[in-house]
Parts: sequence; C-alpha cells; structure tokens
Amino acid sequence: MLLQEHLHSVGGKRLQELRDLLTQMANHIEFAMAGAVMGLVEQSADFTRSAVSEQARIDSLHEKVDNLAMDLLTSGHLSKRGIRFVAHALKIAMDFEQMEEEVRQIADSSMVMNAQNAGIASSRFPRLVENSQGMVADGIDAFVHCNKGEAEEILTRARELDVICQEVFREILSFIGGHPDAAGGAMHMLLVTRSFRRIGDAAANMARSVKAICLRCSKEQEKPA
Repeated sequence: MLLQEHLHSVGGKRLQELRDLLTQMANHIEFAMAGAVMGLVEQSADFTRSAVSEQARIDSLHEKVDNLAMDLLTSGHLSKRGIRFVAHALKIAMDFEQMEEEVRQIADSSMVMNAQNAGIASSRFPRLVENSQGMVADGIDAFVHCNKGEAEEILTRARELDVICQEVFREILSFIGGHPDAAGGAMHMLLVTRSFRRIGDAAANMARSVKAICLRCSKEQEKPA
C-alpha cells in the first residue's frame, strides 16, 4: 500500500494523518464547490454563503498539512520515497488552495449575478461543472490509492474540459452580442467559466503528482534486489 511504501513503520501513522488531512481538504473543497454552484443555479445567497464559509476550514487544514509535512521531513523516519511523497502532498495542498481561490471567485460572481437576476447563458455550463467537480473527486481518490490509471484518465478529461470551456465561452460571447443590456451578468459568467477551468487545471496538476509517485514506485520495485 502506498502509505507504507513511503515511510518506515515508525512514522506510518503520521503519514496516514497527512493523507487524512488532505482528504478532509478535498471534502471541504467539494462542499464549497457544490454550494457555489447551487448558489449560482438556484440564485440562492444561502448556498453562496455556505461556499464562502468553507474558506476558513480549508485554510486551517492547509496550515495543518504544512506543519505536519515539516515535522515528517525533519523526523528522520522518512525514506527517500517518503520525502518525495510528502513533497507531492505539499504540492497537492497548494492545488487545493488554488481551487479554494477559484471557488471564492465563483461565489463572488454568483452574488453579483443574483443581484442582477442574470441567468446562465450557456447550455454547456452544466457539463463544465460536472467535469470539474468529477476531476477534483477522482484526483484525491487517485492520490489516496496511488492509482496511475485514474490519474491518466483525469489528464484526458482535462483536455476535454478545455474543449467544453471554449464552447461555453463562445455561447456566452454570442449571448452578449444578442443581449448587450445583459453584458454585465454575462461577463461574470465568463469569470465563473474561467474559474471552473482553473479548478480543472489544479485537479490535473494533482493527477500529474500522482503519476510521478506511481512511476517512481514502479521503477524502484523493478530494480533487482
């Protein structure tokens, strides 16, 4: 199992704790994303506020991840593979931080759009949201289980997400051309679309970290004893 492969037995429980903290961060990111989306789709300030309220929890968990990672790196119980594992865990925590910032942008734009009673000017937007949220959920699962195949699938979906984003951009720009009086709300919809794309990019970065860990493990296991 990945956790035991990257730490001597003395520190195994602490690496498990690091994994659990990242999993908690992922859960709060997913909850915040869901709240931001519902706030936008349902024009609900309550959902939007629930998304924003997750920021403090995510920041607190990120601080715990950083502190625990530093303790692990200075503990003397890490193997070389363990050091690489923790380094990638720190990168993944930074990916979550980027996701949090983009969720906040979505929430901010949602508040403006709700105040203007602006609708979603894209039929492809639900697909964009579904892909972004799925990439985040699958990315953390791939990390926890060191699933190289799942990580590669996320990278494939990242390319699909780029295509969907371009389609959404075109739809919104076309909408602005036909409804110049609604340009303000539509411009915020462009910002929301960009944020979901960046969330997908962060999930893809997480998948690349997983691939790097898995490939390194495979190479070391192939070495003759």
